Amino acid sequence: MPEDSIPSYSGLVANKVAEKAISDNFHNAPHNLMPNSEDPLEPYINYPDWILPLLVLVFMVLVWVRIYHNKRAKLLVKAFISRLYIVHMLRESDSLMVGLSIALNFVFVVVLSLFLFLVIIYYQVNIPFSDVINPIFIFSGALVLLYAGKTFVLWFLGVIFNEGEKFYEYIFHVFLFNKILGIFLLPVVIGISYSKIGAQYLIYTGIFLIIIIYLYRIYRGVIVCTREANLSKYYIFLYLCTLEILPMALIARFVSSAV
Repeated sequence: MPEDSIPSYSGLVANKVAEKAISDNFHNAPHNLMPNSEDPLEPYINYPDWILPLLVLVFMVLVWVRIYHNKRAKLLVKAFISRLYIVHMLRESDSLMVGLSIALNFVFVVVLSLFLFLVIIYYQVNIPFSDVINPIFIFSGALVLLYAGKTFVLWFLGVIFNEGEKFYEYIFHVFLFNKILGIFLLPVVIGISYSKIGAQYLIYTGIFLIIIIYLYRIYRGVIVCTREANLSKYYIFLYLCTLEILPMALIARFVSSAV
């Protein structure tokens, strides 16, 4: 065998030393996982399975409205845009409008209750009695009681001021805007329930919709009370502070403190 083909001892030692140095550098070097983004990851929440049947029920109600009350539903949308259509609807006194109103009020209660439920689940807010009663029933019952009480107060004010017709129109405004809000919130609720990303932005979108429609309803209601019913601005301000602004302020305070 040629002499130059035999590896020298010093060469083998040098190779071993180099391999050991590389191995030591590899084991001693920090192996920290680097994040792809500095933004915190959005938590993925597995929402309850009973949300799907409830949404299916809402869709069935809307399909029923689409088939049997399509023209009346379009009239409600026009009334949401212009008050003149509300006056027209109240003068006609369509008896079939009652069924449509009940159906869309049901959609509003269910959809808004679902939205509130998804918000408290996302932000892990503790609701009193939620360990005994499903929060969806708490929210639904609270909404029904709230608007039943508001309707009674408005009816009573109409009797006191002898402006029953105009206060009835105001009540119609309240529930009309609730119906529209329920329909607008439905895609938001579906997105929060089944989208793995962007839930927080969808929640912000839902809150924005609620605020905008709520302010628009107050504006339309003030027009009815001032221009049509000729009520004192003091009484209007007192009503708005007591039954409109105060409840929303309390809800906002509770949510902000809980979150």
